[in-house]
Amino acid sequence: MDGIHDLGGMQGFGPIPIKTGDRDFRDFEDWEKRLYAMHNSRPARGITIDWFRHAIERMQPGDYLTFPYFKKWCTNWLVLMIDDGVVSLDEVKAGHVDTPGPQAAPISVEQALKINARSDTCFEVPSDVEPAFRVDDAVRTRRVRRRIT
Repeated sequence: MDGIHDLGGMQGFGPIPIKTGDRDFRDFEDWEKRLYAMHNSRPARGITIDWFRHAIERMQPGDYLTFPYFKKWCTNWLVLMIDDGVVSLDEVKAGHVDTPGPQAAPISVEQALKINARSDTCFEVPSDVEPAFRVDDAVRTRRVRRRIT
């Protein structure tokens, strides 16, 4: 994979600015808080972390390099919701949907902070099935090669 999002080995971009510390969630803009809550509610069905990342990797290089972090997320979710049929491109262009779905209940800053403090992500699916292995278990793997014809 070699794209603008994969800057790990590319030359010519100058030094990487390193900022210390993360912003406190309470200091985020209101739209960033709403986007974070939307992200955790999975507005498009069946989206995996791989598909989420794939959509970001399809961004135009100029947008990828200049968009702030949450603007990338916002653009990404918009594309994923169009791909999933949640909204149409015509509805996005019009700035509203023709037939609104059920209104989501608003959440408070305190509720958003609780969501932020969780260790899981919107991509983790809870399971009642016990894992087959535990931390530090020895496992043996096998390489299976299949021919694609």
